[in-house]
Amino acid sequence: MAVLINRFAEYGVGNEMTKEGDIYSFGILLLEMLTGRRPTDSIFKEGLNLHGYVKMVLPDRLMEIIEPVLLFTHMEPANGYNKDEARWLKRLEDGMSSLARIGLACSMESPRERMNMSNVIHELHHINAILQDN
Repeated sequence: MAVLINRFAEYGVGNEMTKEGDIYSFGILLLEMLTGRRPTDSIFKEGLNLHGYVKMVLPDRLMEIIEPVLLFTHMEPANGYNKDEARWLKRLEDGMSSLARIGLACSMESPRERMNMSNVIHELHHINAILQDN
């Protein structure tokens, strides 16, 4: 529903649907999935929006706003992580950061500044490779 609201707002300035509008919707949807927040959440007021919320925490505090369900490891073991677990967590954090950057690049206010879908696909393949690295 929130993506539809954004899409209507995006298309409200013109009469036709565009690929840039679809890219914007994709970016907002990605940010919604990563944060578990909707663009209509009550925390977004006084000029703050979902795009700005994510941009504000990159790169250092992104993991603080990631939807916990996306992180299989929301509890730290009492004795810390072993090397393999620490490497996996680093890859997971890198992947989440890359996904957030894609969401931000796709949801730029100006349609000309938005990432094109071939670059999105390339980046998603790169993220997949990072997460699949053994």
